[in-house]
Amino acid sequence: HRATQRFSTGRNSKVHTARPSSCMPLPTHFDMGPSSLSSALTTMDSDFAANRSSQRRPRRLRLPLPRATLRCSPPLSLLLLLPLLQLLFLQTANAAKATSVQSTLQTLTERDLICGSCRYIFEPVDEWVKASEVGAMSQKKARKWLKKKMAKDSICASSRFSDRMGVGHRVGKYPPRLVEDAVQFARGSGFGHKDPTELKRVADGTHEELRRDRTVGPYVMTACFYWLDGLLEPLSDALEDLLMDGRGLMDFVCNDHLKVCENRDEL
Repeated sequence: HRATQRFSTGRNSKVHTARPSSCMPLPTHFDMGPSSLSSALTTMDSDFAANRSSQRRPRRLRLPLPRATLRCSPPLSLLLLLPLLQLLFLQTANAAKATSVQSTLQTLTERDLICGSCRYIFEPVDEWVKASEVGAMSQKKARKWLKKKMAKDSICASSRFSDRMGVGHRVGKYPPRLVEDAVQFARGSGFGHKDPTELKRVADGTHEELRRDRTVGPYVMTACFYWLDGLLEPLSDALEDLLMDGRGLMDFVCNDHLKVCENRDEL
């Protein structure tokens, strides 16, 4: 694509070639012989290609991108790659999160704590319902109250899942109970009155009825965030019937919605 102008001045004609803006300096004249002209054009093509290749930086990414993208300057290419990298990061994070949740639920199930965890997480909701007299509210106001109380920073507050948590033992058909503070709960339940060593055994995790478990908190917290996702809508739809029947919200969530408790007797 070179614009050439030919000026006939007899036998020794000259050809002047315009210089492309992105090319190296080119010869201003050469002989008009066919072989000379072909040789000169070949030399200019080689110089032009060498100049272009020397200006390109090596690219380490080998992604199936459109040819037009790869011809862009490096900063622009990176900008075009950002959405792809962000999507890849999100997919990786979601996969890791799903794996973590499934591992958590499996661990709680194996330790016979899946139902007790659900009870521990949602039991305060029933207490809030009674304290706020939600049954006397209008349906619209009750839904608004529920939306506020079911926020993750309220139900799944990190302070509820500390290393002070305690785990009780299973009694017949009733699953192990989880408490927020093992030693405090034991003291309030009368532990240590007859045997002063009971509170120490609760704290070090060797008591046969209630033990402190430093590891259970993170598992229950992960389950809390997972179970709370998408729960507000079905719970809001069932709220009026639950209040009319005098049935607890914890019962509905753990038994009917999540189905992590085998029967209502476990609640």
